[in-house]
Amino acid sequence: MINQLVYKSGFLFAIPVNGVMFFIIYIMTIEMKKTLIYTLPDQSYPKDWRVIDNLENKSIGDKLMADQNFIGVKVRSAINTLEYNYLLNPLFPKYHDYIKILSVDKLEVDARLIK
Repeated sequence: MINQLVYKSGFLFAIPVNGVMFFIIYIMTIEMKKTLIYTLPDQSYPKDWRVIDNLENKSIGDKLMADQNFIGVKVRSAINTLEYNYLLNPLFPKYHDYIKILSVDKLEVDARLIK
């Protein structure tokens, strides 16, 4: 069994220039140990967890981060429930010893998708 997890995630920068917003998207690939990731069980999700601004979700996440038992938490995506997101915890002891950034790549977005 492979003990490492390689995860890709995107992040967006919105930059205003002369009243026009420019968007730059990057994809970061990271590697970490699977054993340090906690998967939130389905029964732990609050009722209506997919509702925007559901503060119960935040409370669960805040507690898991404050406890510092895991470097990350695997949670269902509210947008696509067939996928998962990983919430990384920079408060985890020796966080930088366990996270390895493999690459950061700029994603070129077709202008027709932004119109």
